[in-house]
Amino acid sequence: MTTNNTSLATATTANNLPVKLSTMADATQLAQQFAQAHVMGANNPAEGMLAVVLINEIGLVKAESNYHIMMGRISKKAHAVLVDFVRAGGTYKILKRDEFCASMYAKKDESEGVYTFTWEDAQQEPFVYQGGSKEQQRQLTLPPEQRTIKAKYATPRSRMQMLWARLISDTCQALCPEANDGMYPPEVVSDFDDVASDKAGAVIDVTEAQERVDAETVKPDSVVVDYTLCPIKNIGGECAPWKSFNEKALNKALASDKPEITATHKAAIRLVIESRKEA
Repeated sequence: MTTNNTSLATATTANNLPVKLSTMADATQLAQQFAQAHVMGANNPAEGMLAVVLINEIGLVKAESNYHIMMGRISKKAHAVLVDFVRAGGTYKILKRDEFCASMYAKKDESEGVYTFTWEDAQQEPFVYQGGSKEQQRQLTLPPEQRTIKAKYATPRSRMQMLWARLISDTCQALCPEANDGMYPPEVVSDFDDVASDKAGAVIDVTEAQERVDAETVKPDSVVVDYTLCPIKNIGGECAPWKSFNEKALNKALASDKPEITATHKAAIRLVIESRKEA
């Protein structure tokens, strides 16, 4: 492609053909135009260059309809993953798709089953809560009513879409990895942004998180579970704090299937383990 008075982005869109680049200057100019137009979600020239490379390989319409660029990486849309799953010989049937549960029957070759991801399951994971990874882990140590859910999980329709996208990604990754192209859907990649914020120093450290958890354990006129304590009482009849356990005991508690040790207790255990690594 040579540079002339015609918009490179317009010419590419009109022809709907892979971009033919003759010089790096062509690619750079096109990347800037793609960023300005937010083609495939690109927000800067670097992401625009990713769009240029992908469109150069597969064409504009296919790239736009199947992929999305965010946070400097290419993600594959959930519906595109499902389409490629079917093209590869897989079959599926939607069993439930609402704000409480995403469930599907899926089959590929000799593997088949019912796959489900519920809102109850999601609430046991850090990615549904606001903040960086450490803050999300801290929120898991709090009672559910004290946690702050991300906006995209707070409304019925948005939550339905998030549960469905994650179910598709996990199911197809297990039954037909090639359908994902080694990528996550945009809904999953969007959660990576909070993890990255840890490195920018925008979130509290483990020590401060632990102090805040301790402060939350006593509230008037309410019954609050202190997840920083082992729920199983010792010989003296007391619940010992996780931070008093050695590494072997903590790992044993993490692997325990006792109902008293909930997922939230295990999140508190991980905080203790991480704080010791940083010490």
